[in-house]
Amino acid sequence: TTARREIRGATRRRSPWDPERDVVRVIVGSDPARADVLIEAAGIEPEHFRLYLSLKSQSPNDLKVIVDGTVGVNGRTVPHTEWCSLENGDKIECGSWIFHFEQEA
Repeated sequence: TTARREIRGATRRRSPWDPERDVVRVIVGSDPARADVLIEAAGIEPEHFRLYLSLKSQSPNDLKVIVDGTVGVNGRTVPHTEWCSLENGDKIECGSWIFHFEQEA
């Protein structure tokens, strides 16, 4: 059984990220002291993957995997050595969680 979980506006800017940058960093993981989006599931590390979301229109949004071999985008496993550009409608898979990436116009 797959449950749909939707996160809208549930992120916090908790890390010492430079506010002058035109990108918002969102850490997804299991540790409330480190993650902006919390996932409670077996095998989820304190910082599992990161999203880098552009504040500029027409600029890329990226995913960076921290734990190798554990995150997929549209059915393809993303290596931790690779930056993955996200497009509207992409499906991010992490354990039993599935996130749908949607970008507002």
